[in-house]
Amino acid sequence: MKVDGTVAEYPCELVLRDSRVVVIRYRFSGPDEFRTPVPIPRGSNSLGVYWWRRPYGVYRMRAPDGTWLADRLEAVGGIEFDGSVLVVRDLILDWWLLPDGRRIEEDRDEFEEAVRRGLLTPQMISMAMRAERAARRPRRLRAELARLERAVAAI
Repeated sequence: MKVDGTVAEYPCELVLRDSRVVVIRYRFSGPDEFRTPVPIPRGSNSLGVYWWRRPYGVYRMRAPDGTWLADRLEAVGGIEFDGSVLVVRDLILDWWLLPDGRRIEEDRDEFEEAVRRGLLTPQMISMAMRAERAARRPRRLRAELARLERAVAAI
């Protein structure tokens, strides 16, 4: 759910839900499905990880042959999951974390405009800034994502 109340729905597969995380899988049906700064070929998939107590979620994108394309970290103001629908409260900011160490930020102007217009509470702004810190130092996060990928592959 976006800050303005709009909702975007994406069909995903539930992979894992426990007391720490909800893990979902999304399969890309075509190369132009989303406008992304990183090419995502048809047949690619992403493993989305949302922590109950963290202000971000991460999608690890892999090409059909398994090649790691990127991680996309998004600032979130919380999640809800009723067993069939995962609701993510989007806090606008997103970062693409590339395998070569580069980082691409998206939507900073939109975020700053939402702050100016009073659409984000101080708590939401704080959560987005905590997500940004995670995007700036992704080493531990990447190691955690690799462990989660191995764990769900064994399921």
